[in-house]
Amino acid sequence: MALIFLILPLWLLVATPDNFNFTNSYAGQPFVGAIREFTPKIYFDPANPAAGVIDVTINTQSITTNNKDWDGTIKGSQWFSTADFPSAHYLSSNIHTEDGKFIAHGELTLKGTTKPITVVFNWQEENGIAKFTGSATIDRREFEIGSGSWATNESVAYEVVLDIDLQLRKQ
Repeated sequence: MALIFLILPLWLLVATPDNFNFTNSYAGQPFVGAIREFTPKIYFDPANPAAGVIDVTINTQSITTNNKDWDGTIKGSQWFSTADFPSAHYLSSNIHTEDGKFIAHGELTLKGTTKPITVVFNWQEENGIAKFTGSATIDRREFEIGSGSWATNESVAYEVVLDIDLQLRKQ
């Protein structure tokens, strides 16, 4: 993989606050949260997606539901256990195109568990700036997120949709 880094450009995040969001529901009512601190390193050329690498580290302390009461709870052991697992990591080196979109098959390590996650994304590039817009769906049960009284789909939906809207600068 070291050779890839030599031939593909590296793209790093242009800082903007709420560009990595997630949607879920609590007691049937939808809510949108955000991941405020993360570091993407994306080695990518849209003309050669198969050689690309997406490498993202997430600070789990920065996950917010935008509700002060909930945010204290989600840091605990029934949710993200942020003291024990201060970061999460996504890595993909399997990217291809399908129906005009890019598909990244990778692995997410969250709360000590690693599972396959697919990110579907679009890529637009102009003057050394790229726009990466994508999404992924995660089943929170696979990572033991939301246990105890939060374990049912009726309390908090199992399916979590990630929406990613990044502006990246070529290095």
